[in-house]
Amino acid sequence: MHHPVSKISSGQIVCPKHRIPLTELRRLRLNDGREILVSPCPKCGCLYTNDYAPLNVPNGEFHVGDKVVLWSGLRVQIQKNGKPKIKPVKPVLQNKPVNIIRSKKELSAFRDMTSAKNILYLSNKRMYRVIGYFVAENQQFYCLPDRLDIEGLGNADLSQIKVNDPHNYLNTTKSGRTYLKARKEWEARAKRLAEEQAKAKEARLKKQKELIQNAYPGLYYTLPLLDESHEEYCPFCHTKLEHVRAANIVLYAQRKPQKSIYFIVAGCSRCNLPLATHKDLERIRAHTKGRIVKILYASRFSQASAVIAEGQKKVMKIPAYIPPATEAQSILPFAPKTWARELPDLSRISQSRKVLVFARKCTCATCRETFKQDTIVARTATVFTASGIPVEINVQFCMGCGQYFLSLRSFYAYKKMYGPLDFQFILDEVSSEVLDWDKFAADSVLSQNGYSVKAGVSAAQRQRVLAYLLDNHIAEKHEIIALLNQFIQLQKNRLPEACERWKEDLAFVNQYKIDEQEKAGFKKLVQGGRLTQKE
Repeated sequence: MHHPVSKISSGQIVCPKHRIPLTELRRLRLNDGREILVSPCPKCGCLYTNDYAPLNVPNGEFHVGDKVVLWSGLRVQIQKNGKPKIKPVKPVLQNKPVNIIRSKKELSAFRDMTSAKNILYLSNKRMYRVIGYFVAENQQFYCLPDRLDIEGLGNADLSQIKVNDPHNYLNTTKSGRTYLKARKEWEARAKRLAEEQAKAKEARLKKQKELIQNAYPGLYYTLPLLDESHEEYCPFCHTKLEHVRAANIVLYAQRKPQKSIYFIVAGCSRCNLPLATHKDLERIRAHTKGRIVKILYASRFSQASAVIAEGQKKVMKIPAYIPPATEAQSILPFAPKTWARELPDLSRISQSRKVLVFARKCTCATCRETFKQDTIVARTATVFTASGIPVEINVQFCMGCGQYFLSLRSFYAYKKMYGPLDFQFILDEVSSEVLDWDKFAADSVLSQNGYSVKAGVSAAQRQRVLAYLLDNHIAEKHEIIALLNQFIQLQKNRLPEACERWKEDLAFVNQYKIDEQEKAGFKKLVQGGRLTQKE
């Protein structure tokens, strides 16, 4: 949820009910960690603030823990003659419903009315700004019909703009009529899209039903796996394998069977047996979200019937492993194993051979949510330069899904170190991401431990702090890399000299004790998402 932020948070807060200045200021920490100034009213006992205006909340209130905070919308301003005057703040609202009025005179009955901006967040990360009036008494936003100008919005979802026009004032202006026409066209287009999606869903369900009806019989608790060198023919009858039928495969989580899925794999029609290739396993792993598929090697059996019997043999109970008291048990598929199993799992068979390059954040949110812990560790991967020379680089490795990551800033640092690397990518011209420097500067783990890029601080002093954080596990490599990337992005236009020091420290962190990290082998750099950072 976005909270509309008031640009004017200075001055005494006023209780809008009793219209009295509130003198007792308190700091209240929000759920996202930021602090706001609130003040209690001695008459009604309510907490008021002007720092945040609530978004689509009844009665203009929002909750911080067990406390209810109301947005005042009024402040005390000292005039030139020294007399105090109660005036409404001029807020920048977000996603407030737009009420259409013919003229400003319709608001003359309200005592506390001021001009305001309403930022409307549309689809495809687009923003639409409406200029109008905000009334503090009823917490409503009003706009003249000619102010609703949608030029430049393209095919944005206009249904997300909540407009109240009971008197049909929009039809009285050219821009209003343009908006109504565009909205009608969008609604017709959305209706056609919904019908197409419904037909596509029906076809997909029909295909799934046919897939299940034609699947290999039985439930496979263990999936037969072919040798990587003989993946074209059945090892029992030497019939050419096909990819037209699905097998019902059991997924495991925390060493227990959790659920089953139907997945198309290679198979032999004569033996009526699914036989997965290593590419099949990679596709399954991409859809299992950290869950494990047990496999067995088909080459160990002499008959197809024995493979079917073993694959469909139900695992009633997997004995729990009790780790030593000093060793923490890990359930991450790619983490170092602290318990033994007779059968290998998919995750250990095939890790990703690619390193995905992203703009800034090189983490795996899906696995972090699945395993309720940080799944990223540092690894040393070998990549090739443009001239074909192998070099070692630091990458982030997810122990939940087996994927490798690298930030674009780190790539630029290695490009400066080794020359051009074997990596082709496309840069977007404009970045739509908005970042807030105040979130990172004062409260980051770096500044809390004495890290600074001021002119008087040498590189040795800065890097001594970074080494201390890494050696004492106060922060992991990927966390420091993410922070430095954010610092560079936020201040690249304002503090170019500081950015050069951050880039220098980014290269230091990437290379710090890289020889002691676990080797990941040869990898290929691949673009993982939109890239907007120029070198």
